[in-house]
Amino acid sequence: SSELPQALDEFLRYAEAAGGRGQVSHLNVRANTGATEGAWEAAVARIEQARRDGMDVLTDNISMTHGPGLMVGILPPWVLEDGTDVARERLSDPAIRLRLRTECDRYWRFIHRGEWQRVRLSASPQHPELTGLPFPEIAARRGTDEWDAFFDLLVDAGPDMSKLLMFGELYSEQHLADMVAHPLFMLAVDAMNSTTTGPLAERTQLPLTYAGQITYLTKFVRETGLLRLEEAVRKMTSM
Repeated sequence: SSELPQALDEFLRYAEAAGGRGQVSHLNVRANTGATEGAWEAAVARIEQARRDGMDVLTDNISMTHGPGLMVGILPPWVLEDGTDVARERLSDPAIRLRLRTECDRYWRFIHRGEWQRVRLSASPQHPELTGLPFPEIAARRGTDEWDAFFDLLVDAGPDMSKLLMFGELYSEQHLADMVAHPLFMLAVDAMNSTTTGPLAERTQLPLTYAGQITYLTKFVRETGLLRLEEAVRKMTSM
């Protein structure tokens, strides 16, 4: 979020070089992740200006205030650069754990700022009893703090540590509503597929897979009236 203006500059340069068309995936600002005041509004204004200048650019958002993320996503790249076996050794080292408490300032940066109550474990095959619990509760159950609980789960997953998911409270309700209602935002979901058979079935594990589009219709059309049904369907399909 702190580098949103630079990221948008880069996107617009490439979009223009490619013929003036492009889509910004998930133009949002997560709460307490380093963005400056008004960063989202400024970014949206730049997309609006680009369209006035003749570029065919749009953006999108997801339908929920919560979203999934890889647990290893907050680790600095050097932890995993030599493979999961070495990463497991590193994450078991108390000295490295101490170092990582100050270096895991990426991806969901609110974790680095101590807001563990915003994060839940999606699932851990090694610890099914912890599925869905917020990290403060996981830490309390394991008699440790949130950072060590986090590292322990990755170590216990071994070669599958890169598959562990967490769910975070990412946006405020108002921010989500502002995105949904904006005329340049398409209504998307952040899911791979919805198949329950075959080789891709194991990737069908997120609530967004099934509930994402339905949420637009139930919450923002039926319940709040933020969108007319016809407009919601257009933003979900032909747009």
